[in-house]
Amino acid sequence: MTIIDFNSMKDTVFAPGLHEPETPVALQDGGWLVVEMGADAGGVTRVGADGTTLERLVRTGRPNGVAIDGSGTLWIAESIGLGDGDGPGIKRLAPGGELEAVLDRCDGAPILWPNDLAFGPDGALYFTDTGLTPPQLAGDAPLDSYPWDGRVFRYEPATGAVSRLDSGLMAANGLVFGLDGALYVTESVTGHIYRYSLTADGAVAERTHLPSITDPDGPQPRVIGPDGLAAGDDGLLYVALYGQAHIAVVDADGAVLRRIPVSGAAPSNCAFGLGPDPRLHITIVEPGALTVLDVGCGGAPVHHP
Repeated sequence: MTIIDFNSMKDTVFAPGLHEPETPVALQDGGWLVVEMGADAGGVTRVGADGTTLERLVRTGRPNGVAIDGSGTLWIAESIGLGDGDGPGIKRLAPGGELEAVLDRCDGAPILWPNDLAFGPDGALYFTDTGLTPPQLAGDAPLDSYPWDGRVFRYEPATGAVSRLDSGLMAANGLVFGLDGALYVTESVTGHIYRYSLTADGAVAERTHLPSITDPDGPQPRVIGPDGLAAGDDGLLYVALYGQAHIAVVDADGAVLRRIPVSGAAPSNCAFGLGPDPRLHITIVEPGALTVLDVGCGGAPVHHP
């Protein structure tokens, strides 16, 4: 058994030079996909297995997340479009194809800020809506004073059916399927995590409200809280704490087992590698890098229907 000294852990830069990166997605050849949210480079970027080659695959507006299916199609959560009627929503990019708008509302209500997305074991695409539009957050009012309506959605690519699984969250953000098959969603403003047990057809059988994992003794900037997260093959969750410069290691009941510092104040998301390098990779918004950290385990299965 390998003994990991968590106190001496340190992430190292794998790919520098990214513009506000988010949502790392591992590729079988050791490369990665990330979205870049920066206004001068908004889109999806492929990072080569050496960490030095950057290929900007598609220019969008301000994407927040990306997922890939078994055919190689990219699914993109777009928070701000390119204008001229191109607003927030879910888009997809087939290999060598055009960017296509797929979904911008559910039951007539507009999707405001698509944030993170992941395929489930049932082949459906699950995604979060933060609950406001980015321009609504301008100013310096306390974040808990805004009229949040963060939501969680399920979309069936084969039929186009979309359903709302939950609503009323204060900044629904990252989501991941754990080793236990449950769907975990972070609520950034409160610091809480929600665990959803799902039925075979994707309905919510049970919702469990887990404790806040924001560090009360850590930095307290205006924008703070759990962002994206990854599931380990050890049954634990690895959660990026935006504004607090660390990864929180959390069990299925929400208990924080340890906090691992990272090399930037704003880690936005994380994912385990595939193929030759199963370590945890972390997107850091500032200074704009994909870093790597050995936490002593690999990832839980990621679904690519």
